[in-house]
Amino acid sequence: MLKTIASALVISVALSGAAFAADKAAADAAIAEAQAAYDKANKKGIAWRDTAKMIKKAKAAVEKGDFDKAVKTAGKAKFEGEMAYEQGMQQMTAGNWSYHD
Repeated sequence: MLKTIASALVISVALSGAAFAADKAAADAAIAEAQAAYDKANKKGIAWRDTAKMIKKAKAAVEKGDFDKAVKTAGKAKFEGEMAYEQGMQQMTAGNWSYHD
């Protein structure tokens, strides 16, 4: 019984990785989300330096057929876009610390 449960667990873990393999549609969607996050920050002039480069790398990975890499890179770019916007908005309203008591 224990061997059966262990075998089932090993098989389910092995197969679950295949279930999450990215395809072109997933990569394109991830890149679109990253681009939207970047554009939102860039409109305010607060985008981080490397985010656009990451989006280019994700697009290049799609062209090479490496959809997993594209999704991963686009996810990082989206995170950077969101964090750049959040950081920039906080700093716009922070004021100069030296003027506070």
